[in-house]
Amino acid sequence: MPEACQPCECIPYRNLCCCPSQNGITVLQGKCQVLPSGSIVTNPCFSVSENTSYWTYKFLTNCDQGTRGISNFGIPICENIPENNIKVEEKIDCCGSFQEVEFELIEDDPNFGPAPEGFVFLKVETDDRYDVGVCVTYRVSILGNFPEAVQCIYVKAGLPVLDFGCDDCYKVPGCNQMPRILVQKECVKTIESNMLTLSYFVNVSNIGDTELIDVQFLDTIVYDGNNVTIGTVNVNLPLTVDQTMPGVITISGSLGNLQPSENIEVQIELTDITFANPGVYQFMQNAKASCCNTEASDSCILSVDVVKLRGDKCCTTGSTEDSQIFRLIVTSLGNSPSTTVVLDDTLEVPEEVTVQFTDFGGCIAIFADTLLPVPLNTDVTNRTILITCTNVSVPAGGSGLRNIEFIVVNTSAFIDPVTIINTLSAIRPSIGNTQIFLETENLPATAEVEVIGSIECLNPCM
Repeated sequence: MPEACQPCECIPYRNLCCCPSQNGITVLQGKCQVLPSGSIVTNPCFSVSENTSYWTYKFLTNCDQGTRGISNFGIPICENIPENNIKVEEKIDCCGSFQEVEFELIEDDPNFGPAPEGFVFLKVETDDRYDVGVCVTYRVSILGNFPEAVQCIYVKAGLPVLDFGCDDCYKVPGCNQMPRILVQKECVKTIESNMLTLSYFVNVSNIGDTELIDVQFLDTIVYDGNNVTIGTVNVNLPLTVDQTMPGVITISGSLGNLQPSENIEVQIELTDITFANPGVYQFMQNAKASCCNTEASDSCILSVDVVKLRGDKCCTTGSTEDSQIFRLIVTSLGNSPSTTVVLDDTLEVPEEVTVQFTDFGGCIAIFADTLLPVPLNTDVTNRTILITCTNVSVPAGGSGLRNIEFIVVNTSAFIDPVTIINTLSAIRPSIGNTQIFLETENLPATAEVEVIGSIECLNPCM
């Protein structure tokens, strides 16, 4: 930054910048300059009382035969400076005091080309106010203080365009170092053993050029407080966790200071999460970091499917009059989303009955004692059969089912009845750890067929 304006001794006269002449033209930047108040001060400098920085330049044109007069010139200045915060004054030697002149800010000039990165050209047209054999001073006043940058000054005086620059010259208004902050987050849901964990990784970075002092952090997690309970909130940093408002968690506090290119990660983990009812639940999170009149944020939404099912069993007449069907039914309850499940079922054939299975409804059936497959259309008696139905689709608001069909081919039960018992014992998710399952209703579910000379279903399907 230019230092605050200080008195400057004009004698002996010294230049801050004096690069070699080109085509009879010289560009100077003196060590001293004259402010509008008439005081002689350092060049450039910042007037604290006026909140204004001053930058003064001189253009000399000799009287050689080949010298052309200056038609316009361009001084690079920071691209972020508003035009209405700038004033340019001109003083032609022996012609009185400074007079305000017009200027324009140009990013890509037809004479000078594109301005240096981060700069624009402050361009002044001379409009025949002077030609050769003259020294002209320009005073640039800018509201605010800006760091000194080093750039060439460009002059149009016939052809070619002249660029003036030498060691550490010229001092022009550069861009203030701006505080800049970046927030990036990763949001992860994990379901293991039917328990949900939500993990948030928030990276706060200083991507600017200045130190960030006392960075403030605020993370807000919003969810359905009527149906969701969050038991534990773990944070890796000493931040304040507030769960007093139902359905809202706020995590706030200071992250301290961040140097340029430095970053810090906030890790948040939500565990012991329970659900009162089935449905699709969203956890909306917004993380914000702020400091030094700048802030940044990032958001994410995690969606969690919560499923509740009911298991039922019934029996009905099969495809022929002497066949029976045990029907396994899984019903979606409430606002449960669609799902896919595995059914675990057990069928017990007593010794007084011989049956043949004609269809397992796409399920896998094995003998409980040998674990060998149960063949179709083969006599089976006095055996326990384990049936597993995979990939049973249960639509939202609907049911999924499987039919186990068999015929009774022989029985010795004519006096006392015996029963064939089929029990649906478990309903398990078959799509991995992607959904939460609430306790299934009506398990175990059992249906029975009574045999006593004839066959009677004791649990008929409705």
